[in-house]
Amino acid sequence: MPKIINPNAILNGYIIEFPTVGFINKYYKVDITPTDQSKLAHPQPQFLPKPKAGTIYNNIPDLLGFDVPVLIKTDKAFKGTIAILGQDALRDPNDPLLKGFNTKDDIVVGLPYAIAFDRSYKQVSVYHLLIKDILDAGYDVYLTDIWKSWDDNHVSRMGRWSNINPHKQCLEDEFKNLNINYVVLMGGVAQKKFKTIPNPSNVVDISVPHLSPAANGTWKDFLKDKPVDEVNKIEFVKDEMREKGVKLKKYRRINYDMDNER
Repeated sequence: MPKIINPNAILNGYIIEFPTVGFINKYYKVDITPTDQSKLAHPQPQFLPKPKAGTIYNNIPDLLGFDVPVLIKTDKAFKGTIAILGQDALRDPNDPLLKGFNTKDDIVVGLPYAIAFDRSYKQVSVYHLLIKDILDAGYDVYLTDIWKSWDDNHVSRMGRWSNINPHKQCLEDEFKNLNINYVVLMGGVAQKKFKTIPNPSNVVDISVPHLSPAANGTWKDFLKDKPVDEVNKIEFVKDEMREKGVKLKKYRRINYDMDNER
């Protein structure tokens, strides 16, 4: 099993698994091999050939990227598994890391929230800090999205969210086949879509605003008079999780470098 390899990343050294990669190949026709899985544990963009016509991506010439759902294993005494369900695999074709990216023939494949990268990459630290706190409490963390793919015009999201929609079918299979105890529904889209799929394992859902800066207007309403910063966002999410029964440690983080008030 691969480990995240980046000495500058807060999640460096954690074992990762890809328990739903078969569903990704089935519904998205993106073949993620064991070699690809090992490469994804490193902080470099990975490129794969664009899926051919006749798949979910018919008539989508501007498909840019794909995020592979991943399970991060805790190194503490195991208490359960918590999923974090986001919205999509955001890609920016002007990202300096993607210099030379052939948008005609390739897609950029990565992991949700760029977990193999460090805080210098965009605004990922708030996600990494929350994930780290959950792992430190003894929970595995499964990361996935409503839409695993991203295209410039969002064409891949079109079509009715129905039982024949491959995005929905994949999400249903993920939650039907994994032993998930809790799911953090990050943002309104995740909250709405999750309610439309069966929940055979009675996964406890926890609704919170998305941690993205794009949702800062919403966060102002939730945080009241507190500053809208990553510390307060993380503590709010953790409080919501505790209310639903998640056993998280009681401390307040000060910064990314793991200095905490206990």
